[in-house]
Amino acid sequence: MSLIELLVVVAVLAVVAGIAAVGLAGIGGSREVEREARRLQALVSLACERAALGGREHGIGLGRRGYAFLLPTPDGWRAITEGELRPRALPRGFALAATRDDLLLELEDTPGAEPQSVCAPGGELLPFEVRIALDGARGWTVRALPDARVEVVAPEAAP
Repeated sequence: MSLIELLVVVAVLAVVAGIAAVGLAGIGGSREVEREARRLQALVSLACERAALGGREHGIGLGRRGYAFLLPTPDGWRAITEGELRPRALPRGFALAATRDDLLLELEDTPGAEPQSVCAPGGELLPFEVRIALDGARGWTVRALPDARVEVVAPEAAP
């Protein structure tokens, strides 16, 4: 092989490697969104289990940049600050949008002092939907149902 042929082969390999790197970056972003959706699903389910086992309501506070779990107190709701149900901030570029009864909820950047949904000790859950998206792209949907089941819906399957 001549030096020119060798340089052409190296250039072609560099282009292919660049295309593969860009493609994998996009896949990684989608995986991160799915991971965040599945984390929210698991944490809402855990909050509802704890409400049923402990006989105490657990609130779910949503913000555009994160979410928190809340407990009722005589003075109002208090965020759980430690353990699995501690407040969660979404990574940079991620955003939440929530609906309840097909109405878009007005969310602040961070969760407020009042919950948007509540897990009741009797096993009920005030239903809601949360869409988690990265940089405005179509995101994954977390759907909380009245019987406290929580499901994750992929972007292709979302209505």
